[in-house]
Amino acid sequence: MISQTERVRIKGWNGYQQGSYIEKQGYVYITETGTVYHKSYQCTHLKLAIRAGNVSDVADLRNEYQGKYYPCEKCKAKSASGMIYYTVSGDRYHASLGCSGLKRNIRAVKLSEVGGRGACSRCGR
Repeated sequence: MISQTERVRIKGWNGYQQGSYIEKQGYVYITETGTVYHKSYQCTHLKLAIRAGNVSDVADLRNEYQGKYYPCEKCKAKSASGMIYYTVSGDRYHASLGCSGLKRNIRAVKLSEVGGRGACSRCGR
């Protein structure tokens, strides 16, 4: 009897390719509830690195810009007890991983269709 193991590692394709047709044709990226547009799909405002911590440590936590974290108004993080969630580049902490403040539904749209959104301070220069 021969024993055999097969392993596969797959990453889902999200439709993004650097230098793709979309980037060349004046498209930008927006989120459902965002107030800015992004020139880069790789912008750190879009690609969140979520970390977990204890609410008792939040006063000592600092983001990558040495800024403090404040409670998220959407998930009522002010009343959180136990575990909290935050991003390296953000300024809010969250009571739940399911908070809409931690979600990014990204769409590619033409720059002429962004409405009243301004350019992202990181990638929109």
